[in-house]
Amino acid sequence: MPPLDIPARPTYWNVPESAVVLLYVTMFLSLGIMAYQIIRYIQVIIWSTAGASKPEAAPHAVAVKEDKASYWAESKLKWPDRVGARLARLWDLALRQRRITRQLTSGFMHLNMTWGFIILLIGTILATVDYDVGVLIFNVKILQGNFYLFYELILDIFGLLFIVGLTIGLWRRYAIPSAHRWQRLQEERAFAFTLLLLLGINVSGFFVEALRLAVTRPWWAAWSPVGYALSFLLMPLGDNFLRALHLNWWIMHFGVVGLFFVTIPLSNLLHIVSSPANIFMAPFKPQGVLDPILNLEEQETFGAGNLADFTAKQRLGMAACTYCGRCTAACPATAAGTLLSPKAVVVKLNKTLQAQLSNGTAAGNNHSMAVIDQVTSESPVEAFYGLPLIAEEGAIIQPDELWACTTCLACVYECPVLIEIVQDIVDMRRYLALSEGEMPQTSAGALQFIERQGNPWGYPAADRHNWLEDMDVPFLEPGKRVEYLYWVGCAASYDRRNQTVARAVVKILKAAGVDFAVMAEETCNGDPARRLGNEYLFQMLAQGNIESLAQYQFDKVITQCPHCFNVLKNEYPQFGGNYSAVHHSQVISELISQGRVKLKSPDVSRRITFHDSCYLGRYNNVFDAPRQALVASGNIELVEMPRSREKGFCCGGGGGHMWMEVPGKTRINQIRMDEAISVNPDVVGVACPFCMSMMEDARKVKGVEDRIQVKDISEIVAENMV
Repeated sequence: MPPLDIPARPTYWNVPESAVVLLYVTMFLSLGIMAYQIIRYIQVIIWSTAGASKPEAAPHAVAVKEDKASYWAESKLKWPDRVGARLARLWDLALRQRRITRQLTSGFMHLNMTWGFIILLIGTILATVDYDVGVLIFNVKILQGNFYLFYELILDIFGLLFIVGLTIGLWRRYAIPSAHRWQRLQEERAFAFTLLLLLGINVSGFFVEALRLAVTRPWWAAWSPVGYALSFLLMPLGDNFLRALHLNWWIMHFGVVGLFFVTIPLSNLLHIVSSPANIFMAPFKPQGVLDPILNLEEQETFGAGNLADFTAKQRLGMAACTYCGRCTAACPATAAGTLLSPKAVVVKLNKTLQAQLSNGTAAGNNHSMAVIDQVTSESPVEAFYGLPLIAEEGAIIQPDELWACTTCLACVYECPVLIEIVQDIVDMRRYLALSEGEMPQTSAGALQFIERQGNPWGYPAADRHNWLEDMDVPFLEPGKRVEYLYWVGCAASYDRRNQTVARAVVKILKAAGVDFAVMAEETCNGDPARRLGNEYLFQMLAQGNIESLAQYQFDKVITQCPHCFNVLKNEYPQFGGNYSAVHHSQVISELISQGRVKLKSPDVSRRITFHDSCYLGRYNNVFDAPRQALVASGNIELVEMPRSREKGFCCGGGGGHMWMEVPGKTRINQIRMDEAISVNPDVVGVACPFCMSMMEDARKVKGVEDRIQVKDISEIVAENMV
């Protein structure tokens, strides 16, 4: 052991041997209980019945197998690829917390809590290794000298930061009057317990340190600044009293630590484990791309009607939820007063998963009914792991919650732990649409029109190219290669307002001398069908379009519809259709920068605000090209709405909502128009036919037709061409 004048950690100072034995027994039991519960949770997530219809499912077994070894061997849950990239993402999102720190207060709070917890955990591990390994086995003291002084300083600093973070958390959730509290936060009792539990661990640890320093008074005490400061307040109590108080606080401290370990898998603290796991296991794929149903013709049921129908990765996402509510705060459907709250959907799935943990380990066991609390403060619901989640009386999730989603991806963008909420919602829509045959009447009619006529409005397929009659636009010919295939889309082919956009695009391409053509066999790309849950119709359309496209030779596909753009670029590759797809804003911006499109500066200045399409922006990260095209048009003041770019607010037309009425207090497009009006523009610029229709409708409702125009960027550029 080091001499008394050398700084060193005095392990078990003032602690009798019986208390040390009690410590080891307590820690052994609490860690054992924690490990057992986490293993059971892993079993619930992985070993459950899952249809062989999903590429990420793990396992993909049709029935539960009792032999876990063979069950694992037959699953498609393999060690993840790109481990280096996954670790980098884990650092970025779980440790650096890039998404959480988008919001200053909560970001500061959570950084303090996270790093305070991590450093204190490392300090505890070092202390354990120092005595149980270094001293008892090798008779070597690790925590001594300058290293020990640095160790004490770092632990006190981060322990204090941990307390600051926990205090902010309690203040934000409970001290602020409910009328002024962040709407996404709720007074869940579980959070009060866990926050106070963590606070109790840290405060008791500081008091144990302060009591020891008040008695021993070593010359290096100032290297523990928090404990040192507290020790001055305690010194007048006398050494004998301080020693007795120290032992009691020490016992209480490790008792609270033991309770913490037991609590982790049974409370919201589970996200300490599950959230990093979900971040690490998240697939690398284009944002928002939906997983296909594999072997569609062979399936007996479709989508997710109960927890067992979700993939293991999806169930891990449910367990990873931190209850932060950022998804709901960003959700346009929630803002419009519909039944949908993305947080409520995920939390109810999570609580159903927890109910399974309390009832048994693997699917196929004889489960009892479990009561779980809804986050919506309504009456409790009874949850059963294999019981339908939706489409039945007393269901956990109501169909109207699912149909309210516009699939705008705002929830996924905001989620700090990469939960694919839209995928979960669409999987449940698939169950309703394909397994139960239930969907909103107007959207069902639109899908019937797509199936019969190739467009959701039900216009004759033969009329698709009527708008081209006086435009002198060539059609693709087998054996003749062109630079661009212009994929016009249903809206621009049939909707009169959007036909003017298509004409503007053709005018620009011709003026720039672009070699392009359209495809005579073009039909709906299937995006509305897929988002509404009819995967069968989508795959039928995708395969038909891919076969048609295979006849022709072209370098790139240009679309003016972000939904067509996203499907052709990111989802047709799932079925062998690999195309270099570009949005018309990208092509127009490039042609302007190359000098192939000559523009004049208008005499009158215009104030323009640009509305970001969800499927162009959040889905495909195209933000600059449309703005560059607008600014290049000359004499334009470009102003941003309060929510723009990645945080742009949905128009309300995605996810099949162009053909659906969703009950709510207001309309999403009207909320967005209010935001546009707030910056006093002359023109609202758009780059999507759905956005065009929704914003045109909103300006009429808001009575601003006389002073605000809605125009596609191609129209603005075409108007200013020389």
